[in-house]
Amino acid sequence: MTDRPIAVMWFRNDLRLSDNPALLAAVKWARANRGAVLPVFILDPVISDQLGGATSWWLDKSLSALSESIAKLGDSKSDRTLRLFKGDAKTILEDIADGNPVQAVFWNRLYDNPSTERDTDIKAALQDHGLTCESHKANLLFEPWDVKTGSGTDFKVYSPFWRACQKLPPPREPHVAPDSIALFKGE
Repeated sequence: MTDRPIAVMWFRNDLRLSDNPALLAAVKWARANRGAVLPVFILDPVISDQLGGATSWWLDKSLSALSESIAKLGDSKSDRTLRLFKGDAKTILEDIADGNPVQAVFWNRLYDNPSTERDTDIKAALQDHGLTCESHKANLLFEPWDVKTGSGTDFKVYSPFWRACQKLPPPREPHVAPDSIALFKGE
């Protein structure tokens, strides 16, 4: 095991290197702290309960492609560039943090109620262990809480929603993929 600080990059439905704000933040953190990135994917009940046969096939192929892409950018010849886990995400992330010099965890936000509840619980638990936790906007042009009616409620009709979006500052340009990733080489 190494004492080099680790930033866990928790991939979820964002199985890409380009335009991935959490990945860029994890790489930046690792560079600033002379650390490494540990990319993980966790098939937890929030995800697995929603998978059908075609989606499972797609997920398997997508995870393989992502792992190969990470390997090309990484400084490791290991075939374990993307670590795959199955089970409760909170338990798995805590186990990873307990067994390694993890100091930070990064992920991109999901907005469905089960994911939001899970992520809030995970963030609080990891912060209680002294870890830096960052979630990022990656899949939407605007956060749901940024586009509200004049009375602060959610829109129910598209046209007023669209007009409200047009009054907001334009969305950011897509991020390019990192040029390299210092990967965690431990077990």
